[in-house]
Amino acid sequence: MWKKVGVGLALVGLSACTLLPDREAEERAMWMATYQQQEAQGQRYAKAFEPLPFEFRGVRWRVCEPGRTCEVSVVSGSGTATEPQLRAALRLAGLEPPTTGFEVTRAPAFPVSQAQTGPLRAEVRMPRTAQMGQMLTLAVTLHNETRRSVSLFSGERPLNAVIHDARGEAVRWYTSDLISPMEFGQVCPTGPCHWDRLQLNAPLDRFNRWLPLPPGEYTVTVRMTRVFADEQELNLTFPPQSLTIR
Repeated sequence: MWKKVGVGLALVGLSACTLLPDREAEERAMWMATYQQQEAQGQRYAKAFEPLPFEFRGVRWRVCEPGRTCEVSVVSGSGTATEPQLRAALRLAGLEPPTTGFEVTRAPAFPVSQAQTGPLRAEVRMPRTAQMGQMLTLAVTLHNETRRSVSLFSGERPLNAVIHDARGEAVRWYTSDLISPMEFGQVCPTGPCHWDRLQLNAPLDRFNRWLPLPPGEYTVTVRMTRVFADEQELNLTFPPQSLTIR
Protein backbone atom coordinates (compact mmCIF):
# COMPACT_ATOMS: atom_id res chain seq x y z
CA MET A 1 0.00 0.00 0.00
CA TRP A 2 2.64 2.46 0.99
CA LYS A 3 4.71 1.48 -1.98
CA LYS A 4 1.90 2.20 -4.43
CA VAL A 5 1.13 5.56 -2.85
CA GLY A 6 4.79 6.52 -3.01
CA VAL A 7 4.97 5.69 -6.70
CA GLY A 8 1.80 7.69 -7.34
CA LEU A 9 3.19 10.74 -5.59
CA ALA A 10 6.42 10.43 -7.53
CA LEU A 11 4.51 10.35 -10.82
CA VAL A 12 2.48 13.43 -9.85
CA GLY A 13 5.67 15.25 -8.90
CA LEU A 14 7.29 14.27 -12.19
CA SER A 15 4.32 15.59 -14.16
CA ALA A 16 4.47 18.92 -12.29
CA CYS A 17 8.19 19.21 -13.00
CA THR A 18 7.82 18.52 -16.70
CA LEU A 19 4.86 20.89 -17.08
CA LEU A 20 6.84 24.06 -16.31
CA PRO A 21 9.58 23.47 -18.93
CA ASP A 22 6.86 22.74 -21.50
CA ARG A 23 5.23 26.08 -20.78
CA GLU A 24 8.58 27.88 -20.97
CA ALA A 25 9.34 26.23 -24.30
CA GLU A 26 5.92 27.23 -25.62
CA GLU A 27 6.42 30.84 -24.54
CA ARG A 28 9.88 30.96 -26.12
CA ALA A 29 8.41 29.64 -29.37
CA MET A 30 5.70 32.32 -29.30
CA TRP A 31 8.28 35.08 -28.75
CA MET A 32 10.40 33.67 -31.57
CA ALA A 33 7.36 33.74 -33.86
CA THR A 34 6.73 37.37 -32.88
CA TYR A 35 10.38 38.25 -33.56
CA GLN A 36 10.26 36.63 -36.99
CA GLN A 37 7.05 38.51 -37.82
CA GLN A 38 8.71 41.78 -36.81
CA GLU A 39 11.77 41.03 -38.94
CA ALA A 40 9.58 40.33 -41.96
CA GLN A 41 7.51 43.45 -41.28
CA GLY A 42 10.65 45.58 -41.05
CA GLN A 43 11.82 44.29 -44.44
CA ARG A 44 8.45 45.21 -45.96
CA TYR A 45 8.76 48.73 -44.56
CA ALA A 46 12.27 49.08 -46.00
CA LYS A 47 11.01 47.88 -49.40
CA ALA A 48 8.13 50.39 -49.34
CA PHE A 49 10.52 53.33 -48.93
CA GLU A 50 12.84 52.35 -51.80
CA PRO A 51 11.42 54.90 -54.29
CA LEU A 52 11.94 57.80 -51.84
CA PRO A 53 14.96 59.89 -50.81
CA PHE A 54 14.90 58.24 -47.40
CA GLU A 55 17.38 56.03 -45.55
CA PHE A 56 15.30 53.64 -43.47
CA ARG A 57 16.87 53.01 -40.08
CA GLY A 58 14.29 50.85 -38.33
CA VAL A 59 11.00 50.66 -36.46
CA ARG A 60 9.87 50.54 -32.86
CA TRP A 61 6.97 48.34 -31.82
CA ARG A 62 4.18 48.72 -29.32
CA VAL A 63 4.30 46.21 -26.48
CA CYS A 64 2.06 43.23 -27.17
CA GLU A 65 1.48 39.68 -26.04
CA PRO A 66 3.80 36.94 -27.34
CA GLY A 67 2.57 35.31 -30.49
CA ARG A 68 0.57 38.34 -31.59
CA THR A 69 1.41 40.81 -34.37
CA CYS A 70 2.61 44.03 -32.70
CA GLU A 71 1.75 47.46 -34.07
CA VAL A 72 4.53 49.70 -35.38
CA SER A 73 4.71 52.81 -33.23
CA VAL A 74 7.68 54.71 -34.75
CA VAL A 75 9.56 54.64 -38.05
CA SER A 76 13.00 56.26 -38.00
CA GLY A 77 15.44 57.27 -40.71
CA SER A 78 17.14 60.13 -42.53
CA GLY A 79 16.37 61.97 -45.72
CA THR A 80 14.49 64.70 -47.53
CA ALA A 81 11.24 62.76 -47.97
CA THR A 82 8.28 64.45 -46.28
CA GLU A 83 5.96 62.74 -43.81
CA PRO A 84 3.03 62.71 -46.30
CA GLN A 85 5.31 61.00 -48.83
CA LEU A 86 6.32 58.40 -46.26
CA ARG A 87 2.71 57.70 -45.30
CA ALA A 88 1.66 57.43 -48.94
CA ALA A 89 4.47 54.95 -49.66
CA LEU A 90 3.35 52.74 -46.78
CA ARG A 91 -0.29 52.79 -47.86
CA LEU A 92 0.72 51.98 -51.43
CA ALA A 93 2.53 48.90 -50.09
CA GLY A 94 -0.49 47.89 -48.01
CA LEU A 95 1.18 48.80 -44.70
CA GLU A 96 -0.18 50.84 -41.82
CA PRO A 97 1.62 54.09 -40.90
CA PRO A 98 3.21 54.13 -37.44
CA THR A 99 0.79 54.89 -34.64
CA THR A 100 3.06 57.48 -32.99
CA GLY A 101 4.78 58.93 -36.04
CA PHE A 102 8.09 59.31 -37.86
CA GLU A 103 11.48 60.28 -36.48
CA VAL A 104 13.43 61.65 -39.43
CA THR A 105 16.91 63.11 -39.05
CA ARG A 106 17.03 66.30 -41.09
CA ALA A 107 20.04 68.36 -42.20
CA PRO A 108 22.05 69.60 -39.23
CA ALA A 109 22.78 73.30 -38.80
CA PHE A 110 26.52 73.61 -38.31
CA PRO A 111 28.01 76.62 -36.50
CA VAL A 112 29.87 79.02 -38.76
CA SER A 113 33.58 78.37 -39.28
CA GLN A 114 35.89 80.15 -36.85
CA ALA A 115 39.60 80.77 -36.49
CA GLN A 116 41.44 77.69 -35.29
CA THR A 117 43.23 77.70 -31.96
CA GLY A 118 45.28 75.09 -30.12
CA PRO A 119 48.37 73.03 -30.85
CA LEU A 120 47.10 71.66 -34.20
CA ARG A 121 45.92 73.12 -37.49
CA ALA A 122 43.29 71.12 -39.37
CA GLU A 123 42.33 71.08 -43.04
CA VAL A 124 39.85 69.10 -45.15
CA ARG A 125 41.07 66.96 -48.04
CA MET A 126 38.62 65.85 -50.71
CA PRO A 127 38.40 65.54 -54.50
CA ARG A 128 36.99 68.49 -56.39
CA THR A 129 35.25 66.30 -58.97
CA ALA A 130 33.41 62.98 -58.75
CA GLN A 131 31.39 60.71 -60.99
CA MET A 132 27.67 60.33 -60.41
CA GLY A 133 26.95 57.50 -58.00
CA GLN A 134 30.52 57.32 -56.70
CA MET A 135 31.68 57.26 -53.08
CA LEU A 136 33.24 60.54 -51.94
CA THR A 137 36.04 60.22 -49.39
CA LEU A 138 36.43 63.14 -46.98
CA ALA A 139 39.44 63.34 -44.69
CA VAL A 140 40.84 65.80 -42.19
CA THR A 141 44.60 66.23 -41.90
CA LEU A 142 46.01 67.63 -38.67
CA HIS A 143 49.23 69.63 -38.83
CA ASN A 144 51.30 69.59 -35.67
CA GLU A 145 53.28 72.82 -35.79
CA THR A 146 54.72 72.43 -32.31
CA ARG A 147 58.05 70.83 -31.47
CA ARG A 148 56.58 67.91 -29.57
CA SER A 149 54.15 65.05 -30.09
CA VAL A 150 50.48 65.66 -29.30
CA SER A 151 48.09 63.03 -27.91
CA LEU A 152 44.78 62.70 -29.72
CA PHE A 153 41.51 61.15 -28.59
CA SER A 154 38.17 60.98 -30.36
CA GLY A 155 34.76 59.36 -30.31
CA GLU A 156 33.63 56.78 -32.83
CA ARG A 157 32.23 59.22 -35.45
CA PRO A 158 34.09 62.54 -35.21
CA LEU A 159 33.22 63.77 -38.74
CA ASN A 160 29.85 64.96 -40.04
CA ALA A 161 29.12 66.53 -43.41
CA VAL A 162 26.35 68.20 -45.42
CA ILE A 163 26.11 68.56 -49.20
CA HIS A 164 24.23 71.55 -50.62
CA ASP A 165 23.17 71.95 -54.24
CA ALA A 166 23.62 75.06 -56.39
CA ARG A 167 20.45 76.59 -54.88
CA GLY A 168 21.82 76.19 -51.37
CA GLU A 169 19.44 73.38 -50.40
CA ALA A 170 20.76 70.50 -48.30
CA VAL A 171 20.41 67.36 -50.42
CA ARG A 172 22.54 64.86 -48.48
CA TRP A 173 24.02 64.72 -45.01
CA TYR A 174 26.14 62.27 -43.09
CA THR A 175 25.62 62.37 -39.34
CA SER A 176 25.60 59.95 -36.47
CA ASP A 177 22.86 60.01 -33.84
CA LEU A 178 24.89 57.64 -31.69
CA ILE A 179 27.23 59.18 -29.12
CA SER A 180 29.48 56.27 -28.32
CA PRO A 181 31.36 56.09 -25.00
CA MET A 182 34.24 54.45 -26.87
CA GLU A 183 37.44 56.45 -27.24
CA PHE A 184 40.20 56.05 -29.80
CA GLY A 185 43.72 57.31 -29.28
CA GLN A 186 46.56 58.39 -31.51
CA VAL A 187 49.89 60.15 -31.09
CA CYS A 188 50.42 62.96 -33.58
CA PRO A 189 54.12 63.68 -34.22
CA THR A 190 55.36 66.98 -35.57
CA GLY A 191 54.30 67.76 -39.13
CA PRO A 192 51.21 66.44 -40.95
CA CYS A 193 49.23 63.82 -39.06
CA HIS A 194 46.89 61.43 -40.89
CA TRP A 195 44.46 59.44 -38.74
CA ASP A 196 41.98 56.95 -40.16
CA ARG A 197 39.41 58.05 -37.55
CA LEU A 198 39.27 61.41 -39.34
CA GLN A 199 37.90 59.97 -42.58
CA LEU A 200 34.35 59.77 -43.87
CA ASN A 201 33.14 57.75 -46.85
CA ALA A 202 30.14 59.59 -48.28
CA PRO A 203 27.86 57.93 -50.88
CA LEU A 204 26.81 60.49 -53.49
CA ASP A 205 23.14 59.60 -53.46
CA ARG A 206 19.88 60.97 -52.09
CA PHE A 207 19.78 58.59 -49.12
CA ASN A 208 19.00 55.81 -51.57
CA ARG A 209 21.45 53.98 -53.85
CA TRP A 210 18.78 54.01 -56.58
CA LEU A 211 18.68 57.83 -56.47
CA PRO A 212 22.19 59.20 -57.17
CA LEU A 213 22.85 62.91 -56.89
CA PRO A 214 22.54 64.33 -60.43
CA PRO A 215 25.44 66.02 -62.24
CA GLY A 216 25.98 69.60 -61.18
CA GLU A 217 27.74 71.95 -58.81
CA TYR A 218 27.65 71.35 -55.06
CA THR A 219 29.33 72.48 -51.86
CA VAL A 220 30.42 70.18 -49.04
CA THR A 221 30.64 71.41 -45.45
CA VAL A 222 32.48 69.24 -42.92
CA ARG A 223 32.33 69.50 -39.15
CA MET A 224 34.71 67.80 -36.71
CA THR A 225 33.55 67.22 -33.13
CA ARG A 226 34.67 65.34 -30.03
CA VAL A 227 38.32 65.31 -31.03
CA PHE A 228 40.72 66.17 -28.21
CA ALA A 229 44.32 67.30 -28.65
CA ASP A 230 46.17 67.33 -25.32
CA GLU A 231 42.74 67.48 -23.62
CA GLN A 232 41.69 70.53 -25.63
CA GLU A 233 38.54 69.80 -27.66
CA LEU A 234 38.62 70.55 -31.37
CA ASN A 235 35.11 71.50 -32.50
CA LEU A 236 35.60 72.87 -36.00
CA THR A 237 33.35 73.72 -38.91
CA PHE A 238 35.47 73.95 -42.04
CA PRO A 239 34.81 76.38 -44.90
CA PRO A 240 32.59 74.89 -47.64
CA GLN A 241 34.41 72.94 -50.32
CA SER A 242 33.36 72.97 -53.98
CA LEU A 243 32.38 69.68 -55.65
CA THR A 244 31.44 68.99 -59.26
CA ILE A 245 29.53 65.81 -60.00
CA ARG A 246 29.83 64.71 -63.60
